[in-house]
Amino acid sequence: MPKTTWPPVTVGIDLAAGPENTAFCCLERNKGVVRVSVLRCNWDDDDLIAGIGGSSKAGIDSPLGWPVDFVTAVSAWNAHGTWPPGLDPRDPALQLRRTDRLVKDERAIRPLSVSTDKIGVVAFRAAHLLARLAEEGHEIDRAGCSGLVAEVYPAAALKAWGLWRQGYKTDRGVLRDIARRLLGTCGWLEVHEAERGAIETSHDVFDALVCALLAAQVAMGETRRPEPAERADAEVEGWIHVPSRDQPVPPR
Repeated sequence: MPKTTWPPVTVGIDLAAGPENTAFCCLERNKGVVRVSVLRCNWDDDDLIAGIGGSSKAGIDSPLGWPVDFVTAVSAWNAHGTWPPGLDPRDPALQLRRTDRLVKDERAIRPLSVSTDKIGVVAFRAAHLLARLAEEGHEIDRAGCSGLVAEVYPAAALKAWGLWRQGYKTDRGVLRDIARRLLGTCGWLEVHEAERGAIETSHDVFDALVCALLAAQVAMGETRRPEPAERADAEVEGWIHVPSRDQPVPPR
């Protein structure tokens, strides 16, 4: 069941195909105060496994699975040289998972396609990490409703919080503006000046912070969870946890 209090340790990971552009953020709660305890880039797989394994909940910005119809079609073609009857090659379900389509419809923002865009390379790494975590005995639920990790998408969260602006990954002025607005909204978050500077100048670091905030929201039950009819797909394809409130929920 979701917790009602902010978890002791949450981490956020802006995952990339390799360590260079992978950013990691750790938030720790102590006596009602939440502070940024770790915030930096260049995290390899061993670093990530250790960081995730030491957390209460981890938010990962990466698809945690592939569309069911895509896997079915590719498997049939690979094994038998056939195509599933009645499946149109142009069907959006081949490119977008159920959760992607819902985010597109509900938040008017289209996630990248894990089956046809470069984000698929990042998803390979995510799957490898989750497999390692499972081997170490951690519970992994791709739907993110239980277990150690949850899939999150900073752009959709920023939309929900009214902070989204196009171009924050390429325009440092836009990034600085939304970073300051987010930190202003989270006045209860303890952030040192050096960390604040990194958040305002690196979109990777900024996204890692958003992911860590989202991990806490997931743990507290403050995100859009799959309905019963959506759960089966979510457990295979992954599920993007979008915040259900218009600003990050403070520690309670």
